[in-house]
Amino acid sequence: MSVRRWLTPAVIALAATGAGCGSSSSSDNASSPTGAAPTAPGSPAVPASDGAAKALPSKKIGILSVADADPGAALLGESAKKAAGVLGWSTVSVDGGGNPAKMAAGMKQLVAQRVDAVLLDAVDPAAVADGLRQAQQSNVPVVLYGGAGTPAPNVTQIVPNDFALASLASDYLVNALDGKGKVAIMTTDGISWSRNRAQLFQQIARQHPGIQVVAVHQVDFANFTSDLLSATKAVLQAHPDLDAILATISPYPTPIAAALQQAGAADKVKVVGFYDYPSELKLIKGGKLSAVATASFPHNAWQAVDALAQHFGDGKPLSSAGQFQLPLQYELVTKDNAPASVDVDPAADRAASYYTRLWHSEFSNVR
Repeated sequence: MSVRRWLTPAVIALAATGAGCGSSSSSDNASSPTGAAPTAPGSPAVPASDGAAKALPSKKIGILSVADADPGAALLGESAKKAAGVLGWSTVSVDGGGNPAKMAAGMKQLVAQRVDAVLLDAVDPAAVADGLRQAQQSNVPVVLYGGAGTPAPNVTQIVPNDFALASLASDYLVNALDGKGKVAIMTTDGISWSRNRAQLFQQIARQHPGIQVVAVHQVDFANFTSDLLSATKAVLQAHPDLDAILATISPYPTPIAAALQQAGAADKVKVVGFYDYPSELKLIKGGKLSAVATASFPHNAWQAVDALAQHFGDGKPLSSAGQFQLPLQYELVTKDNAPASVDVDPAADRAASYYTRLWHSEFSNVR
């Protein structure tokens, strides 16, 4: 079976016409490299500068995370801090804890701390509507990255294309089952990008009469580990001949795999998920996760910070189109093509190299 598939921006544009939640805070000043970064393998040349480099204003960036307990969200946040550190910017982070009420309070908290901009780390704008209004009144720009959300007039979405990701995962799963089998979906439809992935698979499944979606479980994202352990066992009891599970949010495969192992079903139930950060790659290498559809989270974080750099440094309007300056690449990862090291992300290295060199060419005071 072919396991590595790439989608170009042109193909992605054809994949869909649309896009697919009291908190603690800490002040973070990310460490940054000294001097321009070397060119990473495969990193493209930066555009030629159209004039003398100018000083980039000092800024404080707020980062609101959907849940730091989600390794993917944590990776997004750490990558954004690293990128901001290269620009000499400070960051203040708030953990939404997977709880919409905490996210809403966290957004207001960041605005009250007079940040210059807010990065929503996979947080749906609908969950923080009041805080967004406060940000707009204070002229604080907001950029969503990490996952598509409910459209909001004052939020720029620079996010992976969830329809492209879901298409890769769905196509793989249908083919891995040879067009027939029973599938359960573990999703959290209150999160836009999770809902997008679940709905697209169900649409594709309807085109294959042999594929039966026998269960759709709504996972409590704030308590996903315990929820998924019990839900997976319940689905297996109801459907002992289950063939596969689609996990629509990146950390869900870990408790799913544990439950399957406990039930003695790890070898017969395929699990397909999203994103290939280290914990997911370990599952793939251990044969507990069949495949993930992925794009680089760190790359996406650098894209989001670049949008703010261009906005504050050159006065450019915030636009989602800016992400295509160095496009994300979409890939299906299985055991057959997983990288030798779980800690290697060439796309992250390319993004860090590219944007660091770009910023050095544009701004005179970048570290």
